[in-house]
Amino acid sequence: MKKTFLKVKLPVSIFKEGKHFIAYITALDLSTSGKTYAEVKRRFDEAVKIFFEEVIEKGTFKEVLQELGWRKIYNFGGIQ
Repeated sequence: MKKTFLKVKLPVSIFKEGKHFIAYITALDLSTSGKTYAEVKRRFDEAVKIFFEEVIEKGTFKEVLQELGWRKIYNFGGIQ
């Protein structure tokens, strides 16, 4: 299977709610929590990685991002 590498920079909000930290990214409608800032950052990085691995593996990359409101401006790197 051909590996695809993505480099994506998207804004993420990290805030404290009670005793936990919450990380949320609007562009992917994805969130996670942790007891510390470092833990929530690590868990969030894992969640984003898993998100992209799953949509690429299932062949739903384009459809999922379109459902999240993304739009294609140009094609690069062979991703359709």
